[in-house]
Amino acid sequence: MPYYQFVERDTGPQGYFGVPLARGHQIFRDAYAQVSGLARTVRGPVMSAMPGKVCVDGITEVAGEKVFVLHLIQARDPELVGRPFFAAYDENATWFSDLKPAFGARRFLPGLDPV
Repeated sequence: MPYYQFVERDTGPQGYFGVPLARGHQIFRDAYAQVSGLARTVRGPVMSAMPGKVCVDGITEVAGEKVFVLHLIQARDPELVGRPFFAAYDENATWFSDLKPAFGARRFLPGLDPV
């Protein structure tokens, strides 16, 4: 059973294989739409970043601002697991550290600061 569509880590080879998060999300959605229910256990795109496994749930507009909708599948702080949060949309962002909290906030969530 597939379980994650991982995002290329922010290491040297990322320049060769990495795609922006927005494109990765579109690739995931296109693939997800074509598989049976048995394969729909997969989550993605997912980054194994410093705070934990960050999942890009979607891209939407909230209060007139285009944003990434994210949540932590696993986290160093268990209180953060499963709580949705928003990052300002950036079509060039390829990793969690490229993201900034949406709506002018200083933090994504209490206890979850930008990297």
